[in-house]
Formats: sequence, structure tokens, C-alpha cells
Amino acid sequence: MKIALVFFLLSSTFAGEISFYKESVLFKKNDLESLIQKFETRDLSINDPFQSTRLTFKVIKVKQLFHAIYGREWKNFNRIRFTCADGFQPEVPISFFLKYDSFLAYSYSTTKKPFRIFNRSENKSASLAPLYLIWASPKKNLSQLIPPSYWPYQIVAFDLISFKDPFLQLKPQNQNFTKGHELYQKYCLSCHQLKKNSLEILNSKLLVKENQNKLISYILNPRLSKPESEMPMLPLDAKDRKEMAQDIASFLFYLKEDLVKKSK
Repeated sequence: MKIALVFFLLSSTFAGEISFYKESVLFKKNDLESLIQKFETRDLSINDPFQSTRLTFKVIKVKQLFHAIYGREWKNFNRIRFTCADGFQPEVPISFFLKYDSFLAYSYSTTKKPFRIFNRSENKSASLAPLYLIWASPKKNLSQLIPPSYWPYQIVAFDLISFKDPFLQLKPQNQNFTKGHELYQKYCLSCHQLKKNSLEILNSKLLVKENQNKLISYILNPRLSKPESEMPMLPLDAKDRKEMAQDIASFLFYLKEDLVKKSK
């Protein structure tokens, strides 16, 4: 009866299929109910990064799912691209799934509770259905270690990608900008994709600011200068937040100048 209730709640919020791709080519499709029935489920409590509180979900293991769908070859890819129902497409390095325990939540442990969340950073309520990627560790609070963009919800599709990462080819020769490159990869790349020898970066929302100081302020608190912005702030508990923002801004302006030179 309890399992039936969970699936009733799921079907009331999501009636479609979960799609699995390899290199953007459709590989498999499964409806959510049959997908969950194939795996061992459990209740898992985590510190949720969006609500800043401890929540308990019903989950399946990501590694179990990937093994079943893709076989062991999924570990040989570079990234997994998630497609969310709202159109968001974050990319998470495969290395994170090998380093940390990850799970897909499909409901709260209390099945009568609507599978929704109040995203404090965006100041709005949103559905989590059908799937919400979460991370857990017995010794670490991963909500502080793993960027918010690596906790996508409303997941409807997975895509394994093994491109030769163009972002890594943008690594500056000048060591003064290396740290900014690393920080950008960790906190920004999921939403702001960059490509080698491309001027797309010049059209990035991050670079419409008049000068570097304004860009730093924007990175530190996007909504202060643009209330409608959906870009999350750098972690509030991170050490040297201002220095981190300065490094990211310096890297972006260095890259902008470098790409302009190459385009002439």
C-alpha cells in the first residue's frame, strides 16, 4: 500500500519517461515507476543546499542506475549532462560520481508531503519531480563542498558525453589566471559554457559589466545589482569569497582580451 501511494504521488506530478542518451543519441527510455522498481530503494537524510535544513528522501543509487543502463563504460566518459523539465542543462564531471556517493531522490520519506522545495537562493518554490540529484557523505557536509548547480532537480534525461573538454584547452599560460580558471570550472561552467577559439564568451551575461570591479560585485551577490538574476552566489561560508570572485573576474577578462586578439 505504501509503495502504491508513492507511485500514485509520482504519477500525479510526472507522467512522462526518463530518457538516457550517449553522446546526445537516445539510448534508452524508461517510465519512472518501472525504473524505481528495478533498484533497491532507501531513506536518506541530507543537509539540503537549497533549504539549508536536514531533509529525508526516498532514493536510488546513481551508480546502480548507471551500471544498469550504460554498463561499466559510463566511468570512461567525461561528464554527464542532465536535462531538467524547466530547460536547465547542467553538466557534472564523472569524477564527482566516482569520488562521492550520489543518489536520485524521487519523493520525501513522508510520502504525503508534496515533492517540492523552497529554493532560498531564488526565493521561490519549485517541484523536484521527477528526480532530484543529491549527494551524501557520513563525514562531510557535501551541501557546502559541491556547487548548487551540481544538485539539479526536475531531471527528465541523462546524457553521457566524452568530448575533449574545450574548457581545459582554455587554461591560461599565464599562471596568474590559473586559479580563476579552476574556480570557474567548479562554480560557473555548468551554466556558462566556454569554447576554445570562440567569442561566445563575449556575449556572456557575466561580461556585460562595465569594468572588472562591477563584475566582482556581481559574482559576489548577483541579485544586489540585478534582482531578477537566477545566478547563485558563491558559497557564503567559503573562505576568501572576495578573492575567489576577483580570481574568476581576472580570468574572464584575460580570456576576453586573449580571444579578441585571436579573432583579429
